[in-house]
Amino acid sequence: MKKLLLLIIIPVLSFGQNLCEGVTVELNSMNDSTLNIVISTVNSPDFWCSYCGLVLRDNNNNIVAIENPYNGGSFYGLAGGYEEVRTLEIINSIEFPFEGELHAMHGLMPNVLVDENFDVDPANPIDMVDGDIPFTMCSWEFDLSFGQTGATEDCNSIPDIGPCFASIVTYYFNQNTSQCEESYWGGCGGLVAFWSLEECQNNCENNSFIQELITNKFLLKKIDVLGRENTGKSFQLHIYDDGSVEKKYIIK
Repeated sequence: MKKLLLLIIIPVLSFGQNLCEGVTVELNSMNDSTLNIVISTVNSPDFWCSYCGLVLRDNNNNIVAIENPYNGGSFYGLAGGYEEVRTLEIINSIEFPFEGELHAMHGLMPNVLVDENFDVDPANPIDMVDGDIPFTMCSWEFDLSFGQTGATEDCNSIPDIGPCFASIVTYYFNQNTSQCEESYWGGCGGLVAFWSLEECQNNCENNSFIQELITNKFLLKKIDVLGRENTGKSFQLHIYDDGSVEKKYIIK
């Protein structure tokens, strides 16, 4: 009987793994409370995941976002040959840069626990006692760290919030003030100079080579607000060879 059972189980596992081949996931958009993810089974026509829901875990296996069937448009299965957008509710803080795993879970939808406002319970998002225990059919490495530039260029980078609508705090080095300042990233695309204030300060404010370049900049011209050459007026704009401009008030 054990040999017969073993022969039955092995083909099922192999078949399930093959079903995931060709299934792709991609971040569509993001804000402070939700992630919209496009999942495509176009290249996996035999795929089927009953009561399928998406779950995002971080590298510590904490659930940080989960699909909420009561607020979403999809409650039932996910079939092959389709492409659709699934919305995940962010239930725990996401630390950037983020690296984790996205799971397509069989049987998740009936077992998501919500409160009276239909918000997912962050302390216990899945009913593992009374419901049919969900299990992972497919998983993908999933990161939200794209958009970051290389360290050697960061101090010159101008941040770009990108096309998404999250308000994720990032930092950049302001060449005009020679200080690290706060900026925002939308969650996809765009450009992030630094994820933390400390990282920015260590690379730029505390970088003697960069500070020497800033200190040794050459004054090209003094003008007034109308662009006229200005040598004696109280308000002046100083233009330097590195492209920076400084306001000067001359007190006599």
